[in-house]
Amino acid sequence: MDFEEHESSYYGLYYIYGKKYEGESFQIVNNIDLLDNEPLEEGGFPVVLYVNNTNSDQNEVFATLEDFVLISREHF
Repeated sequence: MDFEEHESSYYGLYYIYGKKYEGESFQIVNNIDLLDNEPLEEGGFPVVLYVNNTNSDQNEVFATLEDFVLISREHF
């Protein structure tokens, strides 16, 4: 996977593979909201991997990995 570097006022510097709103994508961000200086996700994680628009079988893979913690799951 080749992640592309992006920057935003909300995430700061982050990396994305795929197109967030057009199919499956993976987004790696620092766990800090730059607008209010609070964590994006609770749990004390320094980095968050968002997996978007993937099928449920792949979600199960991430949930069973030792180095990952599944914070939430949304079905659309």
